[in-house]
Amino acid sequence: MNGKYLNNKWDIGAKHALYRLDGRWYHILKRFPAALCDENGYVLFNTDEEYRSNQYLKIVDRTNHTHVPRGISSMPNYVHASSLLDNIKSEFIEQNIELSNGQRVVKRIEVFISRVIRDTKISKQIK
Repeated sequence: MNGKYLNNKWDIGAKHALYRLDGRWYHILKRFPAALCDENGYVLFNTDEEYRSNQYLKIVDRTNHTHVPRGISSMPNYVHASSLLDNIKSEFIEQNIELSNGQRVVKRIEVFISRVIRDTKISKQIK
């Protein structure tokens, strides 16, 4: 598995994507938007400035390394791969319709949902 594969599989839309199983050590991202991926999800950075100013990363240019001490899954903008299923699963909304002959018919429409997954520990700490 590699970043290019996950970028395509999860439809991240990154120009540069890197993968590490545990999400703690990477080379430096060079083309943006860019993503750091682990086995369960990713973090997307739209610009080099957004990447370099991120408080969760320790970027060392002289060694070409990016270290994420607690792993990318600890970052608030981490997208968990299982949440990506929410984007492709459909949900049906039922609506009862009464016909002129008195029969009731259930009308269904297909709806796609997308939701942001937030780290509840960080939310509780902030509150």
